[in-house]
Amino acid sequence: MSRATLTLLTTIICLTSFAGTANAIEDDPVVVLVKETVGKGKPQTNHAPERTQIECYYYPSSNSLELSFFSNLGTVIVVLQNLTTGEVRDYVCDSSAGRMLMSVLPDAVYRMDITTGSGRSYYAIFSAGMEEED
Repeated sequence: MSRATLTLLTTIICLTSFAGTANAIEDDPVVVLVKETVGKGKPQTNHAPERTQIECYYYPSSNSLELSFFSNLGTVIVVLQNLTTGEVRDYVCDSSAGRMLMSVLPDAVYRMDITTGSGRSYYAIFSAGMEEED
């Protein structure tokens, strides 16, 4: 095989690999931070925080939101508020299924409030599909 052909083949393989990596990055989920709501009656303590039993991922390619539950929290109530349009949607899910999927609109800011069967509450504020501008 000639040196020119080998160089051309290597360049095509590298460009194809790079294009695949760029698409994979766009399809990767975005982690949405879920925080526990601190009530007025809770005492402040100085110890390591408990690991949150809920994780949330936003998938830009499908405009969907996934909640993953790491233990059985009972019935979970999710209130998803689109802060851009004012629309509010309520969801009820059994956490023993392990996960929950919801669709969201692109280019919007959301607030999500989660209440578990035991009364613990969590929240997250995130933007869906909004590009950062320089």
